[in-house]
Amino acid sequence: VDFQTPLHWAASKGCSAMVQLLLDAGAEIEAQDQDAKSFTPLHEAAFCGKTDCARLLLARGANVHARSKDGWTPLHFAAKTGDLECIDLFLTAGADINAMSRDDTQMSPAHVAAKEGNEEALKLLFAAGADKQAKMSGNMTILHIAAHSGNASLIQYLTNLMPEVVNGACTNGRTPLHFATSNGDNETVEQLLAAGASTKIKDILRQTPLKLSKKLGHADITAQIKEARKEKAPCNVCGANTAQRCQRCMTTAFCSRSCLKSGWKAHKSNCTRAMVGNTTSTMSSRG
Repeated sequence: VDFQTPLHWAASKGCSAMVQLLLDAGAEIEAQDQDAKSFTPLHEAAFCGKTDCARLLLARGANVHARSKDGWTPLHFAAKTGDLECIDLFLTAGADINAMSRDDTQMSPAHVAAKEGNEEALKLLFAAGADKQAKMSGNMTILHIAAHSGNASLIQYLTNLMPEVVNGACTNGRTPLHFATSNGDNETVEQLLAAGASTKIKDILRQTPLKLSKKLGHADITAQIKEARKEKAPCNVCGANTAQRCQRCMTTAFCSRSCLKSGWKAHKSNCTRAMVGNTTSTMSSRG
């Protein structure tokens, strides 16, 4: 390819013997390609998932901190591909685990892994000390970018790991639930709601996730959010959380007809008292 050196090409194709030969012949190990990316051979090896070539380049002195035109390090590209061996190689070589890209996104390798849905890569980065609270441009957390990209399994992992960020708002006021709603991603919405995502936070346009789902015509998500908004309580019989109530008194929770039938004998007298109390309260308020 015209804009690449032979060393770039060999690294991208995983030709370790050719890489060795070119280096022995004096090839420039930090040469940048001449297209808009400005990759070094090590970037190429990482981008193409060629770990053996990356290992060889590092052994011959390649800079693990090298930046592409957008400010991506080789570790960013390993996080993008999800290549665990390559990630481990770069970390062992001293790569900056929290290096932020120098483009408009300002992403860390952890953000990149989340964007691509590479859960195992993200776990490896966190285990090695990556900043879980890192924010990219727009004040977006790793959970924001995961919700924006849509990966329910990754969402579950992140909300279990750091439940405190589930309602974090980025610069435009949007929470991860806003992003999942905007994308029409039912499964991710379900995971976020299960993790306690608020349905009432408004973005800078004063849109809640519910208002946004209606605006975009996401009927299923609208129904999901409405269901989540209902006040839930433990079923009087089995203890399962439910929004359903006894239809006579509307106070005691029963999750199903079978639980209502099972608990009716014990509930009947309380139900009558509750109905009388509700009637008295209504009459008093009218007086």
